[in-house]
Amino acid sequence: MEQPWFKTKPFSQLEIKEYQSISTRNVNHSATVNDTSVIQALVDRIEQIDSNGNMMVSWGPDAQYLTLTFIQENDREVIEVIQQKFKTPSTGFHGRNEQETALYQEIQQLLKAPLKKKAKIIHRS
Repeated sequence: MEQPWFKTKPFSQLEIKEYQSISTRNVNHSATVNDTSVIQALVDRIEQIDSNGNMMVSWGPDAQYLTLTFIQENDREVIEVIQQKFKTPSTGFHGRNEQETALYQEIQQLLKAPLKKKAKIIHRS
């Protein structure tokens, strides 16, 4: 049975945090997005990725770690991204996946862009 990426929608806020590593949870970069159209565009892109990962992976302590926390009132849904791979609702990961690679690069741009450019980044096709 396929599990959905999200249980609660729509979201009113998104918190993006990039940590030093999976084992060292010091935040290197963070951003908060309140533009619901940007958030929905990101949700739509994530939902295009198969929610059943086809492989299990053990990461080393220095693996890159990023979280996307989608917020709606008191509900929070967290998507973990490890070594540029999205942890699926089935708790697995995908092998080489161009959708994930492109989405990860856009999230990085959103995370590190100047504030006036943040709202435009996720809208690109």
